[in-house]
Amino acid sequence: MLFFTKYNYFFLIAVPLAVHEWLERTAGWNAARRMSELWRWTRRIVSSPTGVFVGLYVVGLLVIVRTGGFDFQFLGRRISVHTIGNSGHVVLYALLARLWYRHRRGRIDRVPRTSSDPRTRALLLWFAAPVTIWLASPYPNHLRDFANLVINRPLGEPTVEAGLATYLDALRTSYFYSEWLLAFVVVAFGVGMVRYRRQPPLMQWLILAVPLQFAFIALHQTRFPRFLLLTVVLLCLAASGEVGRWFAGSGRRRLMAGLMAPMILAAGVVAARNVVTQQRFQTAAFENYTRNDTLRAAVDSIRADLDPNDRLAIVGQGNEVSPALFRWELGPPSGLPCFPFEIGGARGSDLALATRVLLLAPLGSGVAPLDVTSFYLTQRRAVLERAERGNLVLRREIPVADMHLGFWLYARASRPDREAACQ
Repeated sequence: MLFFTKYNYFFLIAVPLAVHEWLERTAGWNAARRMSELWRWTRRIVSSPTGVFVGLYVVGLLVIVRTGGFDFQFLGRRISVHTIGNSGHVVLYALLARLWYRHRRGRIDRVPRTSSDPRTRALLLWFAAPVTIWLASPYPNHLRDFANLVINRPLGEPTVEAGLATYLDALRTSYFYSEWLLAFVVVAFGVGMVRYRRQPPLMQWLILAVPLQFAFIALHQTRFPRFLLLTVVLLCLAASGEVGRWFAGSGRRRLMAGLMAPMILAAGVVAARNVVTQQRFQTAAFENYTRNDTLRAAVDSIRADLDPNDRLAIVGQGNEVSPALFRWELGPPSGLPCFPFEIGGARGSDLALATRVLLLAPLGSGVAPLDVTSFYLTQRRAVLERAERGNLVLRREIPVADMHLGFWLYARASRPDREAACQ
């Protein structure tokens, strides 16, 4: 269920589990033998025909995402290639066909693989099969959503070094009541790491998960302090487990721990009541909450200009003018029958399917909260070219001066032959 509801948290938990399982299965091996075996398996997979095919596809996909993609004409129709689109299904179906072919030819002997570990069969039936079916479904395009979430847009701090500094500062100022408490938790976790080989399996997994999660979060190109939440919870669990071990040595220490626990719990409750009133908590809690009366007035005027039969496409987004904000303000939650749709992205559609187009663009000389990517520039140019040809007619021009942002609302000169589905 975690995979279907929150990809990122699933991987933050599953990858350390896989690493722990691998370390358990290779217990007694030294680091050189482990690296040698890992390199052998990696080379074997990458050098196989299937590995080469998937590798070339991934490289091509990264180039498209990095450059913004391209358009071309085929049989009189414009074909846009800006994201993974439906190509992921072609690759997935090819891999499944290859797997079935090898199975039918007797090249995959599943009996030893499933009988050697009883968990393997359950993993295949209750995880691999449902996830494969879910990803293979052509509509809705879950595979595209998944790929766009994994790649995502570069937001937050621009470099890994700046992201690390922000995350470390967030640990000190946002996640812990005081610096001495953070220091105590880190020391307890460090002591637990030193005793890794003598720890129970759950503690071993926690000790592996914390640094791995921190590394994944820092390396990912979307960097916000809220992504540390799961890692901080596991860090505190690991530290508390190690502290619990300190008091488990004798009956006197267990009695002392039993007397201290209610007092520590009460202190935590009282501290939490004070923390929620502090500015640092409100800054973190309302990090993505947009407070702007001019923006609200602009969105209200756009909503008033739309009728129930309109299909609104939005070109442009940013952290303060996110797709979620427009889906809330210009969709069913605000009384309109349909959600607006993006051009490109995880739920992207074609600009030609829209009856109204809302273009977001920088205004003035200030810095606008807008992600000016190569893909955005391509789509903005497409809107302006359609406006010059008369296909789109400007209805409203709404400046949001304090955000250095402008909204341009266009209407199609004629109703399109086919419209975007109402969602």
